[in-house]
Amino acid sequence: MAVNNDVLEKFYKLHQATALITDPYGLETHLVDALKKIVACNAILIFHNKRDAQLLAARNPYNPYQNDAESITIRYNDPLGADILVHRKSVSRVNPQDPVLPLMNAELLSPLNSPDGVLGCIYASRLSPKGFNQEEIKLIEYAAGLMAFALERQGWLDHLQALQTSNHLWQEKYLTFLQSIPFPAFIVDVKNDRIEEASDSAIQLLGGDLDAVLATPFSETDKLHPNADSGILEINGRTYQLKRVKFSFDDEEKDLLLLLPASDGGPAASDHWLYEFGRSCTETVIEDDPQTSLSPLATMIADRFDARFVAILESAPNGALAPLAVFEIKGKAKRPDDSVVADLQNEFMDRALVLGRPVFVDDVTQEPGFSQWLSMAKKLKYQSVAAAPLGFAKKTLGLFVLFCKAPKTWSRESDVVIDVAARLAPLLAEFNIRRGRLEKEASDEFAGKLETLAADADDVADVIVQAALLLQPLVPFDYFSVTFMDEQAGAGRPFVLCRPGLKELLPQGSTWQPVQETGFGWARAAVSTQSENRENENSGLPYSLPVHISLLLMHGEAYIGNFSVARQQDSRFKEEEQSRLREFTPLFSKQLAAKIKALQQQQED
Repeated sequence: MAVNNDVLEKFYKLHQATALITDPYGLETHLVDALKKIVACNAILIFHNKRDAQLLAARNPYNPYQNDAESITIRYNDPLGADILVHRKSVSRVNPQDPVLPLMNAELLSPLNSPDGVLGCIYASRLSPKGFNQEEIKLIEYAAGLMAFALERQGWLDHLQALQTSNHLWQEKYLTFLQSIPFPAFIVDVKNDRIEEASDSAIQLLGGDLDAVLATPFSETDKLHPNADSGILEINGRTYQLKRVKFSFDDEEKDLLLLLPASDGGPAASDHWLYEFGRSCTETVIEDDPQTSLSPLATMIADRFDARFVAILESAPNGALAPLAVFEIKGKAKRPDDSVVADLQNEFMDRALVLGRPVFVDDVTQEPGFSQWLSMAKKLKYQSVAAAPLGFAKKTLGLFVLFCKAPKTWSRESDVVIDVAARLAPLLAEFNIRRGRLEKEASDEFAGKLETLAADADDVADVIVQAALLLQPLVPFDYFSVTFMDEQAGAGRPFVLCRPGLKELLPQGSTWQPVQETGFGWARAAVSTQSENRENENSGLPYSLPVHISLLLMHGEAYIGNFSVARQQDSRFKEEEQSRLREFTPLFSKQLAAKIKALQQQQED
């Protein structure tokens, strides 16, 4: 195939760019822009293989600010998807009956092949019905090879990053346990004759230079070899009893060396408590309900500091603090009312997050900077506060806060508070990693189920009911309403799914029909309700429901209508629930638009 020098030069620059750009989105943008200069076309998309959802997905070119749920998709069971994934060959179409992008009359899809499978495909299309010639197909296939290699490289980097994060997490918990021991402690690699790790107090005992301690062979570290007769060590004028505990890790023999003070053999009360708390942390895993998982630790903390409230707050994506687990201590640790949780949060404690260091208030009545929250402190009956950031792997994950019953002199216990925060941080980091994986799996499953609704549903009402019931376990609601703008779809006549106790709130003339085994029923207003007294004219929501969210239903640039969800109880929608609703809306809109279009075509036929 003859290729002119100008095209070769552009491909050479494209190859250089793919070798240097590591950001996947930046690479896609650059490749699309460069490819448009080489092959004449109106649109180029990069589809990625989403194996969990069994589809190929690309960013919507008409909405650059979309989230992942608004993607253009090709399902595995589509003949086009089968050609790409099974046959691994380029597919060229002219005047397709169902183009991937609307209005396109010539399409080319070239797979991104790798040794491990098909990573996706490059999609190029034109408005004119001029098919792609062999030279253009070869050029796009060359670009697909470059893109596949870049995606493979990114996959390797992501895998490496995940391994490093996992290793760092293990190391942090390993060191946290070591630091929680109230005596100087060493981990010795017996086979390789070296000290592998040491607690801070152990390092100070050997001179304070960690690198020197770890670099010196254990057999040459004379201070750690006791008198053969007595088993006693004498270091810096103090005597210690050496205790050796053998264990194995990854089939390698290790020794845990503890230096017990020979004078009394027992730790100080604070040291002993930290040891017990650290041991409890190593046995704790934050499950789906952090409140329950962290309750034993919160009880230990409250007993140690005589706290009335113990709060663990996490940093939300927008930078705000959100309560992960909050405990009120009344005999047992339990979660207080939401109003109390809201009252406990104040900007003064947020300073710990901004400054990146602990903030202590010995007596709230004597702290001028706390004056605007003093009345709330008296109401909640706390007089002293301590807040420490929860830092892990150079990231601040949240805040640990103590609200104590009586004034305290924190300078005597600040180190203990910092140690507690250091032991809680790895637990939160581990929880975030596991929660991220579970949320992604749930999101992919949720999106996959939504994608098939229009094809399986009998009518628009069926689409709405099934979509709402899919959403309900993720975002609990009592009232779900959809109002269409299209006359053929019944403009201004809300479609409502609600619980039996809310039937009296339905628009006049509605007939509530139960949905078996769901605890819900649905109804459709007989006439438009836009003239009724409602908080949002188009939402179909009665003003008497205290908590609701309304969102627009858009498909491309077409405005379908809007939908709302509401709760009977005064319980606000959490940030993750709002995020789930934003993910749900474009998928729901797409299915409604597809079903409305299909019904219109049936009527025309």
